[in-house]
Amino acid sequence: MFTAGATGVIILLAILRLSSKWGIKKVLITIGLVYVVGIITFYFVSNPIKLVERVFDYYPHIDQYFGFLENSSVKFLPNFWLQNHFIGFPKIELKEPFHLSMQTFSLQF
Repeated sequence: MFTAGATGVIILLAILRLSSKWGIKKVLITIGLVYVVGIITFYFVSNPIKLVERVFDYYPHIDQYFGFLENSSVKFLPNFWLQNHFIGFPKIELKEPFHLSMQTFSLQF
């Protein structure tokens, strides 16, 4: 913790020294560019899409493993209704009663 704090103070003092030489605008733009380039580099190096695809190769139904973490009151929220409406019911004839009940419940509020 001490080392991280000391490093932060040293970086802050370096930024203040550079801003007095070059101007605060140039220093902040440079810091922003370094940050954006770092994030883009991290994205291409780690490539989260390939990581998720590799996980799904070994665990194809991983979304079902986390179902026990879901709170039972979530099914009363509108985002849960929409998720079930568009994804949970693949056939159109199964969507109609659910859609009607969703509209009736929404009109009550």
